Amino acid sequence: MNAPIQLAADRATIAAEIEALCAWAAAAPAVPDEVLAKTALVFVDDVAAAAAAHAEPEIVALVEKREAGSAATLLRPGAPRATRRDAALVNGVAGCWAELDEGYRGAPAHAALYILPALLAEAERRGATTRQALTLLAVAYEVVARLAETWRFPGGTIHPHAAMGGIGAAVGAALARGSDARVLRDAVTIAGGLVAAGTYQAAIEGSLVRNLWTGQGAVTGLDCADWAEAGFSGFPDGPHQAFTKLLQGTPDPRALRDGLGERWAILLCYHKLHGCCHSTHAAVEAVLDIRSRLRAHQTPDQIEAIRVRTHRPSMSNRRPHNGLAARFSFEHVVATAIVNGHAGPSAFTREAIADPDVARLRDLTRLEAFSPLPPWPQDRPAHVTVDFLDGARISSTCMSAPGGPDRPLSAREIVAKAEAVAGTACPSFAGMARQIVAMDDAVLDQPLERTLADLLAV
Repeated sequence: MNAPIQLAADRATIAAEIEALCAWAAAAPAVPDEVLAKTALVFVDDVAAAAAAHAEPEIVALVEKREAGSAATLLRPGAPRATRRDAALVNGVAGCWAELDEGYRGAPAHAALYILPALLAEAERRGATTRQALTLLAVAYEVVARLAETWRFPGGTIHPHAAMGGIGAAVGAALARGSDARVLRDAVTIAGGLVAAGTYQAAIEGSLVRNLWTGQGAVTGLDCADWAEAGFSGFPDGPHQAFTKLLQGTPDPRALRDGLGERWAILLCYHKLHGCCHSTHAAVEAVLDIRSRLRAHQTPDQIEAIRVRTHRPSMSNRRPHNGLAARFSFEHVVATAIVNGHAGPSAFTREAIADPDVARLRDLTRLEAFSPLPPWPQDRPAHVTVDFLDGARISSTCMSAPGGPDRPLSAREIVAKAEAVAGTACPSFAGMARQIVAMDDAVLDQPLERTLADLLAV
């Protein structure tokens, strides 16, 4: 079959599968208890990740520019209110800022990050309970994850925040409105005709437009739900034209419905212990193991060379100029973990980036390809070797960082992480988070607005 005929066949198949997937989601499928419990963990984790960015100057300035409004909650200390669009924008930008939000291991995507800002804004406006919001998130996650799985892009060039942000928000907004299958499908296909072509290079270079992709995507998703209700629609095959013809993705239509309702995508998500790109987490774990074996005289100033074998040696920037670039710089992540003993939010401040010990180690770090690369879930490994001036050498390998489905974190660990990043500014966060992840009926059955206010109280 030649390429044009194959594309036409794929278009028809994908259009039919998207329509069926949206019909399933709009029919309010039952969500198993195990899935809802996992969704509660994702909810707590992502709200904490957004709150963790509350003091960033750009986020503060964005909040100050919001219009007067009280329709939705801003995910920041005190739970201030804003218009739906402003809340979706600010929460979308803040959600990815600190690189602490969850991600999906079935494909490059952060599904909850794309869904939640629009879903929360719509769900609050309609007086949804916390349980209803979690149920909607689980179903929306399924749709977005399957769309992300359907296209594989060459060489990891296309950043999912740009490609999938608006699509995920459209799904979240439409489901939160209780849209029927036709409106949901049209919202998805409209968003599929508005995809942005963003590259990972934006993150590596510290271009903050990368953090705007999720915020603008959230606003776009709200608009797509409006436009679908007004009778607009996109290509029947949604993003297929853009993803396949323009961005050179390879489609697999089977991903859209294979095992639908039997396997749930959110169970394949990962939670982050470190505030940096997930591709660097195995390197952080290897460094922390090396630090645990250092002797008293093996201080950072005695290091002569650092070598990192990784699945993404292209993620290189020895001179990051801001926190975003530092979070996507293997050299900085490894250097700051050696010097500070962690890769939490404070390891990516301007002060941490300018630290002369960290800067020196960044210059000493060399990246190499990890070859041969093992199959999933060990497809993001790292091997780190540190050489000292006295000739000593310490190495460590981490094949898969904690937090993924192969090395899951407990609910206690996820709540502890959320408390660490949001608890100082929001003292009641941990207590409320524990009630949510324990599936406390008193909390799950109260209005979502109340739950957010209690989580973010100061």
